[in-house]
Amino acid sequence: MNRNATSFINIEIEKNWMSKKHLGVNYGKDIHGLISIPISAYSTNTGFVSGTVWKPISIKVTRTGDNNKFQYFIVGVVDWKLLGATIYTQSKEFAGDVITK
Repeated sequence: MNRNATSFINIEIEKNWMSKKHLGVNYGKDIHGLISIPISAYSTNTGFVSGTVWKPISIKVTRTGDNNKFQYFIVGVVDWKLLGATIYTQSKEFAGDVITK
């Protein structure tokens, strides 16, 4: 088993008729190859996003008692823009579980 091997999982955290928000998590195993450990995480917005900008501020991914599951908590803002000027800033929070492979 390669101790340096990492895996990646991508989940959808929000979906509406125009766009989707995703969470991507890179994770690996401990030196014994038994415990999954989150390494890094990021969040993106895809689809028709014209007029909005998703800015994740904080992403926390933690291990749980279940070796095949992480918990995540994301805090961010959506800037609503018109002709390049921000007209409204909307706070967003997401929390949930990520099931690893």
